[in-house]
Amino acid sequence: MNEKASSDATKFVSLSRNNSNLLMWSHYADSHKGFCIGFTKNDHYFKQALSVRYRRFRSSFNGVDLNATNAVNITKQIALEKAIDWAYEEEERLFIDDVELDALKCGTDVWGRDILLNSFPRQSISAIYVGLRASPELELAISRAVMQHELNIKIFKAKRSTSEFGLSFEDVSDKYFNDR
Repeated sequence: MNEKASSDATKFVSLSRNNSNLLMWSHYADSHKGFCIGFTKNDHYFKQALSVRYRRFRSSFNGVDLNATNAVNITKQIALEKAIDWAYEEEERLFIDDVELDALKCGTDVWGRDILLNSFPRQSISAIYVGLRASPELELAISRAVMQHELNIKIFKAKRSTSEFGLSFEDVSDKYFNDR
């Protein structure tokens, strides 16, 4: 038997179509203390993002002629499938092979894999959403970064919805940008 370790050759950015999901804020934004960057899906950088398919059963590749099929496409198809339990994420994946790569290695994750940061076009940023329990210092740092980089975007602060179990967002841009 010839065992081969994972090469992690297929890299992608995980994105969500839903900026107000409570579980996403809990899991990926430090229990509502972080922030979320909204991107414009129509920007050329994100046009090739593909939707994850949530399934109960794994796909079968029995009978696939691997010589006649592009191995990269097969790998992408596998990477675009997740268990139905994760459907709340409303995830899209942007494969790094499909964008210009200028990644910066900024550490390793708990499995020892490289964490890479890749730049994206500044005009693709549409908004910034600040978590329900984010500190005033984080809000101020975000507003300063928006001003420093001359981004013409809005900043929204999460609030508890008064009518349902969920979040709503209040535009707090005027709090920081009175002259816009």
